[in-house]
Amino acid sequence: MEQIGLAVASALNITSATGIAMVQAGVYVVGTAISVHSARQMAKRQMKGINDLISEQGLETKMQFRSDMPRRLIYGKTKVSGVVAFAGVSGTGNKYLHLVVALGQGELNSITNVFIDETDLSLTQDGSDSSSHARFVAGSGNKYENLVRVKKHLGSDSQSADADLVSEVSEWTTSHRLRGVGYIYIRLEYDQDKLPQIPNISCIVEGRKVYDPRLDSTNGGSGSHRYATSSTWAYSRNPSLCIRDFLINTYGLGALNSEMNDTRFAEMANSCDANVTINSNGDTQKRYTMDGMIPLDQSPVSIMESMLVCCAGSIAYTQGKYELQVGVAIANSRSHTLNETHLRDNVTIQTDGGKNNRINAVRGTFLDEDNFYLSTDFSPYRDSTYESEDGEALYGDVNFQFVKNNIRAQRLAKIMVERNRQSLSLTLPCNLNAFPVSVNDKVTLSLDRDGAFSNETIFNGKEFMVTGWKMTPNGGVDLELVEYADAIYSWNFGNSFGIDIAPNTSLPDPATVQPPTSVTVTETPDINDDGTLLVSAKTTFTSATDAFVGNYEVELQVLLSGSFLTAYTAVVGSNVTRVDYSGLIVGRTYRARVRSVSVLGRRSAYATSSNVTLAGDVTAPSAYSALTASGIGEAVELTFTNPTESDFRGAEFVMRTGTGNPNSGGNATINFSVAGSAGKVMKITRNNLTAGTQQRFWIRSTDFSGNNSAFFPNNADGITATPATGGIDVTNSSGTSIVSGGVAQLGAFGTVNQITSSNSSSLIGNDAIVTAHLSADCVTADEIFVGDLSSISATIGTLQSATSGARLVVETDKIKVFDSSGNERVRIGNLS
Repeated sequence: MEQIGLAVASALNITSATGIAMVQAGVYVVGTAISVHSARQMAKRQMKGINDLISEQGLETKMQFRSDMPRRLIYGKTKVSGVVAFAGVSGTGNKYLHLVVALGQGELNSITNVFIDETDLSLTQDGSDSSSHARFVAGSGNKYENLVRVKKHLGSDSQSADADLVSEVSEWTTSHRLRGVGYIYIRLEYDQDKLPQIPNISCIVEGRKVYDPRLDSTNGGSGSHRYATSSTWAYSRNPSLCIRDFLINTYGLGALNSEMNDTRFAEMANSCDANVTINSNGDTQKRYTMDGMIPLDQSPVSIMESMLVCCAGSIAYTQGKYELQVGVAIANSRSHTLNETHLRDNVTIQTDGGKNNRINAVRGTFLDEDNFYLSTDFSPYRDSTYESEDGEALYGDVNFQFVKNNIRAQRLAKIMVERNRQSLSLTLPCNLNAFPVSVNDKVTLSLDRDGAFSNETIFNGKEFMVTGWKMTPNGGVDLELVEYADAIYSWNFGNSFGIDIAPNTSLPDPATVQPPTSVTVTETPDINDDGTLLVSAKTTFTSATDAFVGNYEVELQVLLSGSFLTAYTAVVGSNVTRVDYSGLIVGRTYRARVRSVSVLGRRSAYATSSNVTLAGDVTAPSAYSALTASGIGEAVELTFTNPTESDFRGAEFVMRTGTGNPNSGGNATINFSVAGSAGKVMKITRNNLTAGTQQRFWIRSTDFSGNNSAFFPNNADGITATPATGGIDVTNSSGTSIVSGGVAQLGAFGTVNQITSSNSSSLIGNDAIVTAHLSADCVTADEIFVGDLSSISATIGTLQSATSGARLVVETDKIKVFDSSGNERVRIGNLS
C-alpha cells in the first residue's frame, strides 16, 4: 500500500513512482517503495518558476480563441473564462457580436457574476426567451448598460440550444445544444467608446455538483443523495467530496464507486467542514475548501496532487479501497503501538540531511477571491523558532491552485513548515504482526536495544505517520514512517498576517478614463463692430484628474421637441477648459456635455451641465449723468456725453413744458432721439420752439437690443431752458460777426437763423443768388417784393401761370391761352 500523490509534496518531500497494484497471495501489494528527498530540491522540482505560475493562474480568467483548449472541470467557487466556441454577427452594419464561451464540464451549480474585463455587469433579469430561459442585461447605471445581453447555460445533459441565438444567427441551430458543457452566450453591441473591440469576458462560477455519502441514507448517511443518480447530487466546496468525485470521474482516475472507502471520505468531509477561529473577534472559516479549475490536459496523478495540496491531504489505496487523509490530527481509532517485538530485521533511520533540506518559512501565490481572483502573493508564513535554529530564513515556494483565501493559505503554509521539521524517517522491517497497520495511520513506536529503556533507548513512545506499506516475499511487512505530532495541525490565529504588507501598485487602468467635472453653460454678450449683439454662450469645465487625457470632446446641445440634440461639437486639447458659441437663439434651452479621450483613444462617460435658457441682452447702457440745456433764438441747445458701452445706440429725449415724472426706464413718450457714438460729447439744437416758453428735458440711453437706461434727471422737474426772441448774430467760419460789421458778402458761414428786410441788402450781395443755389419752391410769391421786379433784367425762358388746365403761357416769341380742358384757345405772335 502507498499514498497516491502525496499532499503538499514540496513540504513533505515525499514522492512516489506510479503505484501499480499487483495481486500477490490474495493481497493488493504495491511494488514501488516511497523515498524521502530534500524539501528544497522537491520544491524546485515540483513547483514552477514564479513567472510561470502567475501566467498559468492568469489563464483561468482569460478568454481564449483556440481550437485546442482542453476540457476543464470546475470545483467549488472561482472566477473563470473559457474558450470561444462560436462567434457570429448580426444586425444593421453587423452591430451585434454573438459569443459562446465554454466554461467547463457540466453540470455547473450556477453562474453568478459576469465581467467585461474587470467591470462587473451587475446583471438584472430582462424577461425570458421563447423557451422560458432567462435573459440578463447590464444593471442600471452600469458602464455597459444597453450594450450587453447575457444567457447562462449550466451544462445539463438535457439542455437545449439557446433560442435567442438560434433566432438571431443563422449558423447556430437547434442542434447546437452543448449538452454537458456549462457556457455563457453573450451578445455585445458595438460602441466606439465602450466596446470598440472584443473584450475579455469572465464569470464567477459555482462548479460541479458532487456526491456526498453523508447525505445518502443507503450508504450510511442520511439524505436523498444516490450515487447512481447524479440529479440528486449537490454543489459543494468540500475537498474530500471533490477529490472523491475526481477519482470516479471519467476525466479523472476513472475509479469504481465500490473502490471508495466512503466511511473515511465522510470522516474527512466533516474535518474539512469544521470551523477554525481566524481572529480575536471569534470569526471562523471552514478548515479547508477546494475552489478552482482543472485543465484536463494534465495527468490525473498530477491533478490529484494539486487537489490534495488545498487540504494538506494524502490518499492511499488499501485493500482495494481509496482512503483519504486531510490535514488534521489522525484519529485515535487508527493509532497503533509498535515495539521491537514487531521487528524482523534492522531499522533504517534517516535524518533530514541537514540545513540544505530544511525550510522554516513558506511563501507563494494564490488567486485571491477578495481581489477579483487575481494572482496574489499570500503573506509568507515564518516560524521564528526554527529560523533562529537555522540562523536564516529558509523558504519553500508553493502555488495554491485551489486556495482562494489568504488566511487559509497561511494555515497550509504553517503545516508545510511543521511537516518539514518533523523530517526524521524510518524504514521499519516488520513481521506480520504489523499487517493491520495502514498508510496514513499513526504509530507510537518504542525501541530499545536491551528492553530496559535506559541509555540504549532509541525511541520511547515517539509518534510516527505511516507513509508506505509493502508486503515482502518472505512474509513480512515493510513500513515507511515519518515523524508525526498532532500539533502540526493546530492553528493560532495570532500567527496570521494581513495580505497586503506592501501596498499594491496604483498603475492606471488603460481602459478607463476619468471624465471632466463642473461643466457649466453661461450666456455671454458678443458685440459686432457695428454695435449689434449676437446671443452667445460659453462652456467651461474642470480638467479630469487623469494624466493620460489626450483631448476633450465638447458638445453644445439644444432642446427641441422634448429631446436634446447636438448642435455644435468641438475637440479641444487637454489644456483647454473653455469653448465659446455664438449666433444662438434667444428663448432656446441649451446644455453642454464633455468627455475625456485618452491618448489610447478610450473615451470617458459624459459630464453634463445644467440646462440654461438664453434670455438675450437684457442689460441697458449706463444712464446719463449730466445734461446741459441753453436757450437760443426760438431754440434750445443741448449738450451731453454718451455712455461708453460698445452696444450703445443713441439718446432718447422727453420734452414738455410742464413737470412730471418721465416714467424712468418705462413706457415714456419719446419726443425725439439722436444717434451717436459711444463716449462722444454731443451738442444738438432743438429748433422751432416758442420764444419765451420754458422747456423741460429728460435724456436716457438705449442699445441695439432695445434696452433703455433710467432717465436723467430722475425727477419730475427735468433740465430747463427758455428759447430767446428775435434774430441772432451770424458768424462766419472764423467766428467773426457778419451782422454788426455790415459785411455785404456772407462768404462761408455756419448757421443763419433769420434774414430780414432791414439787413438783407447788407447780407446778400448782387448776383449772390443764382438758380444753382435755389431748390424747387424754395422762394414763394410772399417772399418777393413785387415793386422791385421792374429792376430785374433776366432771360426767363418759359413763364406760365399754371402747369395744366386754364393758364397763360408766355414764351420768347409768342403768348398762348388755354381753357380748363387744356385746349389752346388764343395765340399771339408766332402762329406756326
